[in-house]
Amino acid sequence: DEIKPVPAIECPAAIELTADADCSADLSTDNTGMATASATDNCDAAPVVEVSYTDGEQTAICAGSYSFTRTFTATATDHCGNTDSISCDQLITVNDETAPSAPVISGPADAEVFLDADCATDASTAVTGVATATAEDNCDSDPSIAISSEDSAPAYTCTGDDSAEGSYTFTRTWTAIATDDCGNEGAASTYVQTIMVTDNLAPDFAGSANEYAIACDEYSDADFYSVMAADNCDSDVTIEILSNTQVSGSCAGTVLRTYKATDDCGNSTEFQQIIDLLDEVAPVLTITCPGNADLTADASCSADTSLDALGTATYTAMDNCDDDVDVTISSSDATASPCEGSLVITRTWTITAEDHCNNITTLTCDQTITVN
Repeated sequence: DEIKPVPAIECPAAIELTADADCSADLSTDNTGMATASATDNCDAAPVVEVSYTDGEQTAICAGSYSFTRTFTATATDHCGNTDSISCDQLITVNDETAPSAPVISGPADAEVFLDADCATDASTAVTGVATATAEDNCDSDPSIAISSEDSAPAYTCTGDDSAEGSYTFTRTWTAIATDDCGNEGAASTYVQTIMVTDNLAPDFAGSANEYAIACDEYSDADFYSVMAADNCDSDVTIEILSNTQVSGSCAGTVLRTYKATDDCGNSTEFQQIIDLLDEVAPVLTITCPGNADLTADASCSADTSLDALGTATYTAMDNCDDDVDVTISSSDATASPCEGSLVITRTWTITAEDHCNNITTLTCDQTITVN
């Protein structure tokens, strides 16, 4: 008998396996299947059939995923030692379907930045820090991690007259997602960073008058005089008068005034201004002469024409700024004698009022005294 047996073989179907948490898979024939074989022979009713297999080189698909061909060979031998073989192939694919872990984010610490003279600041990640993250995967030792950030709307923190000016805070939410070499994307992780944007610049009084002159009767402790304040952020700075102090200076008075400007965030600065009070208005004066007098010479051909007997001129004096006007009063007599023993005296009263700035008003009136 020199005729070989005729073997037949049937391979298991192609199979796809999933890598486990350790990035391994059960490749045994118990799991993937075993080929079945039979043989016929011209003389031997039951030739011996042996099945073996070899695995081909793995073809990498991605980290953790690969495929290879398992070749099964069936060898049939009859009782005379005649032998023959036949082979078939099974494709085995191992897929990594396990996503990486949610990343562990190391976020930048909460940060504070300051508003500049233009009420602007750099709160970019280059200044406030960038998050980093790590993730683990069953197969990929270095999964890629995409990190992004999103900023919330600002929450203004100052309590002035405008709620949307000056200091504010916002949150920067960092999101990290890991993807392994096979495209499995894991769950996202987030980290919240708080960023404080602070206005610590006080307003300034640029453009305000260091010294201001005003008529003394137009001055008010409550009025602002050529003063203004501007701020880097606050469009409507609050200005108040802290004090008005009389100091030496002009004749009508000099006021040392202290202003205070405050922005919405409570930043403040003070400014002192000299206010010179001007008085160019003379006092207002009235004069009233004593009444004219007709006297009769006595036995000695004389009469009492004294001020005590005939009166003194009276006056009123007022000034727009000076409450204590200096007033002087004087009189002078001019005498005429129409006949011996008779006199006509013209008594001229002069009143002069002078205020603290040397503004002077003078009035006169005449009193006629007749002695018969």
